[in-house]
Parts: sequence; C-alpha cells; structure tokens
Amino acid sequence: MTGGTGSKRSGAQRVLLGFGIVYALAGLLALIVIPASVYGWFGVESDPLSGVFALLLALPWTIALYLMGDVGTWGSLAFCTAAIALNIYLIWRFSRPRR
Repeated sequence: MTGGTGSKRSGAQRVLLGFGIVYALAGLLALIVIPASVYGWFGVESDPLSGVFALLLALPWTIALYLMGDVGTWGSLAFCTAAIALNIYLIWRFSRPRR
C-alpha cells in the first residue's frame, strides 16, 4: 500500500463489524430488560428470568459470577455490563484492519 493512511476492511472484517453492532444492540436491550422487569418500566411484568439473556450474551466471562458467590442484583448487572462491553471491544478489535 502506498501513502494511504487508511486501509480497507476485508469482507470478513465487515461481517464481523456488522455482527458486533447487532451484538451491541442485543446486549443493550438485554441489559435494559433487567431493571425494566424489576421495576415494571414500560409495562414489563416482573420476571425472575429476565437476566438470562444478559448472562448468555456476557459469556464466557459470566462463569466467574459463579465463583464470586452472591453479589446481588446490581452487582450482577454491573458485571454483565462490563462483560458485554469487553466482548464488544474484542469484536471491534478483531474487525479492525491489520497493519
């Protein structure tokens, strides 16, 4: 490559970036459902399994929640938020063009 500052993404990197955007939106929605279910926001009924989607999206990091014991609802929500953010970062990092 000569002189250009930016490089183009390959087809696989574009697909991965698109997957990352969909994953980020799904993660955000899963995280919003938890307090919406607890407090009845938007007319959502209380559901004890509302956090399952966030736990699944935050894999493999949520396995550490079992090792930490009971951290409470807000501690679990904070951990899942951090785990989903870490997954989003990793997807974004792998979708960047290599130098």
